[in-house]
Formats: sequence, structure tokens, C-alpha cells
Amino acid sequence: MQHKDQVLSGEEQRAILWRLLRYAKKHTKALVVAFTLLIFATAAELIGPNSYKNIH
Repeated sequence: MQHKDQVLSGEEQRAILWRLLRYAKKHTKALVVAFTLLIFATAAELIGPNSYKNIH
């Protein structure tokens, strides 16, 4: 049994994105906090090896 993916047009993709954004609107504060923490975590992971290299 094969599963075929449905290919959506650009207009359909935009409509789905706008619908998703409407749902996300009421969670804006939580999304901003999560994105900010993600940026800080990524920066910490990138800085870690460089600071260890400078110590030795």
C-alpha cells in the first residue's frame, strides 16, 4: 500500500500559514519567550567550544 503526498499550490500553502498564525496569535508571548531561549541556547552551544579552546 503506497501513500502519495498531496502537493499544495502556493495559494493553499499561504492559506494554511495564515490559519496557523491565527491560532498562534493567542500564544504570542510564549512563542517569543521560546524563540528567545532557543537563540540563547544556540549561542551558548557555539560559544562553549571556543571558550574551552581559549582556556587551554
